Amino acid sequence: MNLSKNTRRAIPPALVAAASVIALGLAQHSAAEQSIASPRANSDGPVILSAMEYYPSSSLADWAAGAEYLVSAFVTSEATQNVPPLDGEGDSQLIGRDITIDTAEVLWRADDSTHPAPSTFTMPVTGWVDQSGKLVEAAPDNGPRLEVGHEYVLALTWYDAQCGEDGNSPAGWGAVGSEGAVPADGGVVGEGEFEGVAVDPEAAVAAVTVASQEASGVAPQVVAEFSGDTPAAIAQKIDDVTPTVLNENAEKMESEASCSAD
Repeated sequence: MNLSKNTRRAIPPALVAAASVIALGLAQHSAAEQSIASPRANSDGPVILSAMEYYPSSSLADWAAGAEYLVSAFVTSEATQNVPPLDGEGDSQLIGRDITIDTAEVLWRADDSTHPAPSTFTMPVTGWVDQSGKLVEAAPDNGPRLEVGHEYVLALTWYDAQCGEDGNSPAGWGAVGSEGAVPADGGVVGEGEFEGVAVDPEAAVAAVTVASQEASGVAPQVVAEFSGDTPAAIAQKIDDVTPTVLNENAEKMESEASCSAD
């Protein structure tokens, strides 16, 4: 499939999270704003973070629009990002993680990809919410937390370096959005970790937002469409979908936020 060069996503502004501006999460590169939602009501799972993103990343058409590679990969290690301490009681902030990912298999490559497929790389992801010194695990809504020891299918794209008032982010690989990864333990899509809890394919489908699946004209999420299949099934179908048309205004805003890596 030939994707136009201008569909590749430049790195956008850093996330605005609660009362602080930080860079973290699957959507470090792809989300404009991230807010804290209520913890899962019927489990001991993590706080769920809702992201307002420049581009959608839930469907295979979204992945086709922005990904350079689909890979099957393992998270092998993590490190906590450094953040300044909280100023006072009642404050809260998000603390991210830098995870190391080992690619097990390259499943698909976009025809216009300009970078070699990554073998081992790091990327920032959601970590915890610091609530007055108490750390509570956090996970993205409708996406995996990306935890050590688990296998995932990742829709990867290369992001340019970001320059911003709150610091710079280096160029690097990242998911196409907060839903640009699906669990795939043992080579089964939907098996493993999703939203910070253990799931099987049936539970993974049940976990995704029902309203978005039933909305008229909206393609099903990748995790809902392929749960129970192999990662190869995703790669086999991606060339058959029409890529999502990206928002030109969002692309312009992102391009203005990107800078050359020094």
